[in-house]
Amino acid sequence: MRILSTTLERGADRVRLGAEFQRGADRFDVWFEFPAGQAGLVADGPEPFAALALLPAMQAHEPLEIVPPLSARQLQGLARVREVWHRWRPDFAAVPIVATPRADARPRGPHVAAFFSLGVDSFYTALKHLRFGAERLPLDHLVFMRGLERPLESSEGADGTAAVVRSVAAELGVAVVEGATNLRTHFPLEWASEYHGAGLSATALALGGGCGTVLMPATLSWEALIPTGGTPTTDEHYSTERTRVLYDGGEASRAVKLALIASDPLALAHLRVCTANRAGSHNCGRCGKCVRTMAMLAVAGRLRESGSFPHELPRDIGRMLKPHFDGFFREVVAHTPPDRVDLALEARLQAALRARARREHFRAWLERTPAAPLLAAADALARGVERLRDVLP
Repeated sequence: MRILSTTLERGADRVRLGAEFQRGADRFDVWFEFPAGQAGLVADGPEPFAALALLPAMQAHEPLEIVPPLSARQLQGLARVREVWHRWRPDFAAVPIVATPRADARPRGPHVAAFFSLGVDSFYTALKHLRFGAERLPLDHLVFMRGLERPLESSEGADGTAAVVRSVAAELGVAVVEGATNLRTHFPLEWASEYHGAGLSATALALGGGCGTVLMPATLSWEALIPTGGTPTTDEHYSTERTRVLYDGGEASRAVKLALIASDPLALAHLRVCTANRAGSHNCGRCGKCVRTMAMLAVAGRLRESGSFPHELPRDIGRMLKPHFDGFFREVVAHTPPDRVDLALEARLQAALRARARREHFRAWLERTPAAPLLAAADALARGVERLRDVLP
């Protein structure tokens, strides 16, 4: 895979940073696009595209050649990312990286930005630096991008989400960087487990003209880090002399973050965890992420105050929870004011989790008996009922 050239196009209403790639005999363009008024934040150069190209090249067992001169710091970092990913995933080959290093003496941009999608991790990072953190960075921009959470061609619902992001940013007194990218159209690696760290890091580097630090809200807490896309083990090594990519929020688990931000009316009004966007800028209330979050909010005594979730838990919530959620509920209780905690609900949910664990043990036993075909038929019937439930009012 080769990165042949980069361009920075400035128009009356937009600015586009692009690169021409060559993969075998095919050539294609990858780009990041922002409103013209944010042109001062955009940095020219191949660095964002080098961050995007490494893992696809490793997956395809192709050398990576970057024709335009590349940040010397990032070139060293790419070698570290390659080393780590090859150890994590031996099927990702430790391919050669061919580039001419250059020292970038341009000063760091004055701004600090953070990715923001209205989710638990991004709300925690924003509020930590703007409202309740003990060690705050001078965060002044929130970044919302189409084409990251979902590919650009299937990003319906993004307009509604963007409007809410702008409203939240205005309430917090910070600016919004609102852009789009087609990176997932051309690099269809598995987003959650392989590629979202590279995608976010590349976007951060595209804003390196004005943003000296870009915060990547932590998906995992420090003690829960695993080999996956989106960890400081790899993503901070995409940084350049001008732009530092910083994994932020690893000091708190998802449950602790939710318990902390649930006391903030702004977060409670606009929290969005549903990536399916089946309910526009709100939450569907039925998918796994919605149900988990609703259950934790209910234990914290906040669900009925939410502006973006249904106010009642699904009647079949015991079937929808996963056994390891018991730890989430204990953490929520520990970090919620005692007068708020719904201990009776927490006890019912814990009982439901224990009942589910017993059912799963029984199922595992059934799968080793002659009744296994009947179990498969029951599963098929249950899936049919679930599909019917989705299409009926």
